[in-house]
Amino acid sequence: MEMEIKWLLDRAKESLQAAELMLQGALLHSSVSEGYYAMFYAAQALLMVKGENASTHKGVLTRFSAVYIKTGELNRAFGIALSKAFAARGKADYEIGLEISRTEAESVVSAARHFLEAAMDKLKDTDS
Repeated sequence: MEMEIKWLLDRAKESLQAAELMLQGALLHSSVSEGYYAMFYAAQALLMVKGENASTHKGVLTRFSAVYIKTGELNRAFGIALSKAFAARGKADYEIGLEISRTEAESVVSAARHFLEAAMDKLKDTDS
C-alpha cells in the first residue's frame, strides 16, 4: 500500500505543477482541471492510509468528508475546497462555451497547493 500512496502523491505533485504552469500560460480550463486532480490524488492517498478506497470522484469526495472532515481530523475548509474544485473542474471540462476566469483558475490552483501541503503534513503525522 505504501507504494500506491507514494504513486498518488507523485501524481498529485505533478498535477499541481501542471496546473501552475498552465495558469502561467493562461490555459485556464486546463489549470482548473489539473488543480482539481492534484487535490483528488492527495485525497485518495489520505483515504488509502485509513484503509479506505473509492473508485469514483463522488466516492472520494464522500469518503474524504466522512473520514477527515466530519471527524475533525482536517479543517472543514479542505472539504469545501475539494468540493468547489470538483464543481469547477466539471464546468471547465464539460460545459460548452463556458469561460473560466483567471480569478477562478487562480483560486483552484491556490486551493490545490494548500490542500496538498495539508495532505503531506497529515501523512507525515501518520508516519510518526
